[in-house]
Amino acid sequence: MLEEFGMQNCSSVKTPLPTRDLSDFSESDSATDASMYRSIIGKLIYAANCARPDLAVAVSFLCRYMQNPKSIHMEAAKHTLRYLKGTAELGLEYRAQKVYKLVGYSDADYAQDKQDRKSFTGPASSSVESEYMSLSDASKECFWINQLLSLCKIPVPLPVTMFEDNQGCIALAQNPVFHRRTKHIDVRYHVVRHYIRSGVIHLEYLDTQVMLADMFTKNLGRVKFETLRGLLGMKAVGDSATRGGVEHAMLSQTSAVDNAREFGWETMVDNF
Repeated sequence: MLEEFGMQNCSSVKTPLPTRDLSDFSESDSATDASMYRSIIGKLIYAANCARPDLAVAVSFLCRYMQNPKSIHMEAAKHTLRYLKGTAELGLEYRAQKVYKLVGYSDADYAQDKQDRKSFTGPASSSVESEYMSLSDASKECFWINQLLSLCKIPVPLPVTMFEDNQGCIALAQNPVFHRRTKHIDVRYHVVRHYIRSGVIHLEYLDTQVMLADMFTKNLGRVKFETLRGLLGMKAVGDSATRGGVEHAMLSQTSAVDNAREFGWETMVDNF
């Protein structure tokens, strides 16, 4: 991929996206090669879907400008390629387990889009509502995965633990006292209450510093991004990984777990 776009000799970077806000542009900004831009994004989508979940948020942001990309967006896309240059050995490792435990992580980024102030799951009037909408979608996905595993004859104990970093959202889902104050929230999002009552999911608070879903909804800084990437289980894999690269990835992963334990996030570590 790097050779195809003339980036094989580029310098590497530590994060998939630059810190600059990609929505901070005007229509008068210089245009770029739209065909090349779409080709880059198409290949990044494939990588994110197959083996590189750490690219998910970058791909999500970059896809918004496929129709009329500007120079700022091409620079960001090349920034992602530079990130791949420095992390080409990373991948997900799947390990055999005697007992399968399904867990979920739910998060939102309230009004993060500066152009229309929509959250990832759509318009919301508060951070609690935004988190609640995201939790509803996550609980439905959790139910679907549980059904799929059941069809594959893989037993999964219920309830499934769903981690959430917003206390107001948890209270809204569990406490009926709050129900009369939430008429403005679309009925379809209240399905999460049904899953809680029926024992499909169990909500548990998780500190935002180790919320894995953060790396799929926000453009994070290097330190937090690398910590969450390590907790996600990404490491150097494959024949192309050197011994030093493998050791470095293992140390990074161990360091991420140790950092979580240092701050008292044992629940997160135990599920890792």
